[in-house]
Amino acid sequence: MATERIRALDGLRGLAAVVVILHHVLLVDNWFANALLTFEAYPSDDWKATVYYTPLHIFFAGTEAVLVFFMLSGIVLVRAFPGFTSLSVSYFVSRLTRLYLPIWGSIVFALLLTFTRPDRVPPGISWWLLGNYQTVTAEGVLTDSEQLNTLLVESAVLINYSDLYSNWLNSSLWSMKIEIVASILLFVFVLGSKRPVVFLVLFAAVVFLLDLDPEIRQYLQFLMYFAAGAWLAVSKIRASRWVADGLIVFSVLAFTTPWMLRGASSPLASGGIELLLGLVGAIALGFGVLGDSSFKKLLETRPFQYLGSRSYSIYLVHAPVVTLVGFWVVNLTGSIKDWFAVAPLAVVLALLAGELFHWAVERPSLHVARRLRRSIRI
Repeated sequence: MATERIRALDGLRGLAAVVVILHHVLLVDNWFANALLTFEAYPSDDWKATVYYTPLHIFFAGTEAVLVFFMLSGIVLVRAFPGFTSLSVSYFVSRLTRLYLPIWGSIVFALLLTFTRPDRVPPGISWWLLGNYQTVTAEGVLTDSEQLNTLLVESAVLINYSDLYSNWLNSSLWSMKIEIVASILLFVFVLGSKRPVVFLVLFAAVVFLLDLDPEIRQYLQFLMYFAAGAWLAVSKIRASRWVADGLIVFSVLAFTTPWMLRGASSPLASGGIELLLGLVGAIALGFGVLGDSSFKKLLETRPFQYLGSRSYSIYLVHAPVVTLVGFWVVNLTGSIKDWFAVAPLAVVLALLAGELFHWAVERPSLHVARRLRRSIRI
């Protein structure tokens, strides 16, 4: 079903992709990687704490940006398929083709980049960078059956569903497991959109109140953002300029408050506050962008529209590029202390790789998906 495209949502998707890049750029550095895992203020005597434990964190809020991706997918899918009659076999085939072909392309891309990595990296690098280094390689896949098996499992994406963060060859692919599950279960969100507020409240109650298996809870807490997107997709609420601008400011504070609580070593930081405020922040951001906000007009400008049109490709290929630059910096200098002088180059290369990947892989994949949908009549 054809629906009018909301250009501001495209721009928001592009902005979220850039935020994820900046997030991963920070994780190359030991301090930021360690601070990500601690719920208390991580010791710092320089600018890093100011960036991480204040509202400035919004520019590097990679996890929150992925949550926004999930919400946006919920909006777009429910708007495109508002009823059960539109959820045909052709939808599932075309949707999974649209997702999987670029995923497989990004895995091949990451595998090829392993040929260009240095033979070693010095000890003491961040756990995130080390995790990306200790993964399958193109040479290993050709000579080691265990590495080949690992690659095949990760290429299937959902086979290893119990370990959400298992893919270190391309560490961004964890979120694609959620996207694929949500796409398969779209009928649930379409049904929920008939009573969207009740649906979201019930969904959140299951996540926050029930004693669930940790693996199931992990998936449900991310799928909850698709439920939020389903509400936004059917809502007729359009906030006025001042209200919409206020919602944007509120969303920034909601996303960054958990990090400010960490900076203050507050006991609240280790509770469910991050999950709750993330959901509230995403909903506020959605209504702010759908309303008459100044931010909406910014997102509709050409730079953000360009980033939005490349956002899927950028997201899929940026991590292998950022880590490759990180590997070479620590290999050539022996430490990570000069990383932030080189980091802008990593960002530019990631955006360039996204542009090339968009033309070489994503656009052809989209054409294939569209042809399949037209050709399948059931």
